[in-house]
Amino acid sequence: MTEKEKYDDSLDFVTGHYRPGAFRPLPLAKLLHINVRTPLFRRRTVAAACVASVLIACAGIGTYIYIRQEAPAATPAVETTIPMTQPVSTAKEIKRMTFNDTPLAEVVKEIEKVYDVRLTSLPEEEYRLTLSYEGTAEDLVATINELLGTHIEIEK
Repeated sequence: MTEKEKYDDSLDFVTGHYRPGAFRPLPLAKLLHINVRTPLFRRRTVAAACVASVLIACAGIGTYIYIRQEAPAATPAVETTIPMTQPVSTAKEIKRMTFNDTPLAEVVKEIEKVYDVRLTSLPEEEYRLTLSYEGTAEDLVATINELLGTHIEIEK
């Protein structure tokens, strides 16, 4: 069957079964015993829409508050202070470093310079490193060891 024949059959079906007013809402309301002409029906519809809107808004606000309470705090609740008599070790300071296809020898020199530490047990193989890291010197060296399978250590 071609497209034109399908279209003609569909058109014949619709024209054969068409009744005026078949798609009007009033006959459907009468069938369901709903009196849509009364102002009370309109008031009920508006009131129901208002109540539904308020419930949806309350649910959204409640969800936002619940999620907000579940989120962990961005900063620690208790901050520790170091007495002024003790010097702060730069190896424990958090700093950001970025390397892009850099030889390991240059990475080691940069770590030693930035964190003011000395690294030992350097491998003889030539490695190249692409890395963006924010943390302490100990964590950075541990990450490099894990990535490259080396045993670099911080001299204390």
